[in-house]
Amino acid sequence: MYILAPTQPLVNYANSNESWNDISYVLLYRTGNSKRILFGGDADNASWDWLLNNHKEEIQNVDLLISPHHGRKSSCSYEFLKTVNPTLTFFGNADKASLLAHEMFNRLGLERITNNQGNCLIADIDDNGIHIYVTHQDFARQYNGSGTYNDRVKGYYVKTI
Repeated sequence: MYILAPTQPLVNYANSNESWNDISYVLLYRTGNSKRILFGGDADNASWDWLLNNHKEEIQNVDLLISPHHGRKSSCSYEFLKTVNPTLTFFGNADKASLLAHEMFNRLGLERITNNQGNCLIADIDDNGIHIYVTHQDFARQYNGSGTYNDRVKGYYVKTI
């Protein structure tokens, strides 16, 4: 697990501009099978600009993104997605789909699963990849036609990345 943000310059920036989301943690988890999971926290534009300038290779083409701001619309531009280019993104819950930041994901053709769709979202990591499960059986069935249950992770299989 690597802490990519915040940094002291980001903390200074946040303090002077009252941009508190720019002191949010952004974490990179490297699995034993060379997969990468990026936890976006509530990072905002200044944080993403800093990450793109200082950690571009590490955050480029990640396997799984835990979306910043839980995938909700915010002041974040989501331009960073052009570089991060996640294979799959987890979004949080929202009372209405219109509250989620789908626009840039749609424009870039990026796949995402929301808690509203799958309920609990589970990433089970082993030597063969990151196996994605959900606790909403109907969503898993719609996604892959089977929705096979895994008793160990307590979820229905969706896909492997």
